[in-house]
Amino acid sequence: MPQIVRSGLREARQEQRLDGQRADALHPLRLYPQRLRVTAVTARPDGNGYGWYMSGPTPIETLEAEHRVIEKAVAEMTAAADRIESAGQTGPEPIETLIEFLREFADRRHHGKEEQLLFPALERRGVPSQGCPLGGLTMEHQRGRAMVGDLAGNVRAWRDGDPGAPSLVAANLRALAAFYTNHIWKEDNLLFPLAAKVLTPADQAELAEKFEGSDAICPITST
Repeated sequence: MPQIVRSGLREARQEQRLDGQRADALHPLRLYPQRLRVTAVTARPDGNGYGWYMSGPTPIETLEAEHRVIEKAVAEMTAAADRIESAGQTGPEPIETLIEFLREFADRRHHGKEEQLLFPALERRGVPSQGCPLGGLTMEHQRGRAMVGDLAGNVRAWRDGDPGAPSLVAANLRALAAFYTNHIWKEDNLLFPLAAKVLTPADQAELAEKFEGSDAICPITST
């Protein structure tokens, strides 16, 4: 076998190994350590009836911690786009793992807590379901799902050998990185301070308990 062919095969195998490592690094179990999960909620007498005490983080702290995890995936989106645009120095496997993370963790698990639990709790305290912030953020969640769907479609085309698909995947990744960066900023700086202000300690204790139940329904499992 000519030396140039052997060299090319070695480089291809090395790139396959790197793609496998990148995909493994994006698995939710690595990105989201169990210690960040809500632990337990208890009630005990406080001298004036019953007060609520959380032995784990508050619901807002849990959502903020999940944002920090999603930001790791956002950084990988930009890095993956750079690799694709640098003479195709990656394959579709890490992007497929990233799509799984966005759908299962960022959307189903994280956005699920917000839309199904946090937003209704805020509405019960008088925050309108339409307009800013709840209506706008819900629409952004829907937009994010559509963007991930576009990314998945272009990755499938890449798998099928479409020569133009990698550049579309890179563009999708950059658009998603910008989207999530902006969306997380809005929630960290607008939604969460509002929630901390209007939700009572009892509201937050109830939410924490529901968050834990939500995580049990939508567990992070190993590959």
